[in-house]
Amino acid sequence: MAKNMVRTAAAAFLLGLPIGSALAGPFTDGLNAAGTGNYAVALALWCPLADHGDAAARFKRGRLYLNGKGVEKNYEQAANGLRKAALQGHAGTQSNLGQRYFSGRGVPQNAIESCKWLELAAADANGGDKVRREASKSRRRVAAKMSAEQVAAAQKLAREWPPTSSMPMAQDDS
Repeated sequence: MAKNMVRTAAAAFLLGLPIGSALAGPFTDGLNAAGTGNYAVALALWCPLADHGDAAARFKRGRLYLNGKGVEKNYEQAANGLRKAALQGHAGTQSNLGQRYFSGRGVPQNAIESCKWLELAAADANGGDKVRREASKSRRRVAAKMSAEQVAAAQKLAREWPPTSSMPMAQDDS
């Protein structure tokens, strides 16, 4: 443990991060780096976490690819990471993925999938009030463009969540 803290502090020093921040952990260090506009450092800190199954790091990495921060904008790469975090039950990611399915950015446009993911995010008590509010608002916007049958199909998928056959393994294969 102490060896890892020393390595983290040394890496932070080389990357130009404050040492005190480095002792908080790679995820928090990534948040601090992103907060100061150092997206390449944030990505470098979040990638190992995301590759080992950390849903929050997958979400943050996906957002960097989505917005082209620290990397070239890549909707497919973003959607891949977001999908993995959404399958893990990360409400913010579920909401974001629902929006991707609505717009067709990085995934095939699919109103039923969009509504399903937004429904899941809106119902997640652990997602926080802001995420639930935004997901509910987006879900209403998407549902307004769908038939009653499509809405019912999306709600059925959300009620039957999670489909055990699609749960991701702890580690990425990418």
